[in-house]
Amino acid sequence: MEKRKTKSVDIFSLGCIFYYFITNGQHPFGDRIFRVVNIVSDKPNFEHLVAVQPILCDLIKQMVSKDEKSRPTIDQITQHPFFWNYDKKIKFIDNLNNLFKDQNLFDSNLNRLLNFIDIEDSGCSSNTLYLGKPWNKIIDTVLIDHITNKQKKQKQNNKKTYIYNYDSIKDLIRCIRNTIQHHKEIQQIIQEYNINHYSNNNNNEAIILSLSSHESVIKYFESKLPDLLFFIYKKLKNHDDFKKLYFNF
Repeated sequence: MEKRKTKSVDIFSLGCIFYYFITNGQHPFGDRIFRVVNIVSDKPNFEHLVAVQPILCDLIKQMVSKDEKSRPTIDQITQHPFFWNYDKKIKFIDNLNNLFKDQNLFDSNLNRLLNFIDIEDSGCSSNTLYLGKPWNKIIDTVLIDHITNKQKKQKQNNKKTYIYNYDSIKDLIRCIRNTIQHHKEIQQIIQEYNINHYSNNNNNEAIILSLSSHESVIKYFESKLPDLLFFIYKKLKNHDDFKKLYFNF
């Protein structure tokens, strides 16, 4: 018990150090004169951090929690999205896609929950969609054209066709995962389509370049939806079955 308490104190101190470096010398519990009172009353101030580093802010909030038992271990800290490299992000997307296909775990209620912003995170109503608008209006036209053209060809050849729901985060993750898995093939198809249907479109050339590798595909989608994976992580992290089956990296 004492060993656990010592470790939790170390985690608290480490969280304060993270905050100090990111905010150029600020402390999460304020100036020295009020610091002890704020720690005891559990009144941290993250206004210096939440707008510019929301992912790190989430981690530090956990690390300086008043409840010692709820503070993460070092292993849990290193698994936090703030420390994810591109390989971990790709693994997370792949695991999500597997999860979404498992109807025993991913039911309609969770599907709906996944699409909406939590009230405490936004100050919005519980009916506020995370995406704000359909994701085919967020992703560049040349990629959406590829999806619709592929669907048309599959229908013409009497092949099974998956129809994306552009309001669904689940289907957005499926799209990202498929783009990662087949980026070279998609790059070639779009390149040929671009030559025949678009002229002197530098933006399309940049998108074609973004399909060069798994990492560049992730970078492209992050440029459109910077906190998408973090949003999903927060939604699912407290579901034990999901963590056990799908989120062990």
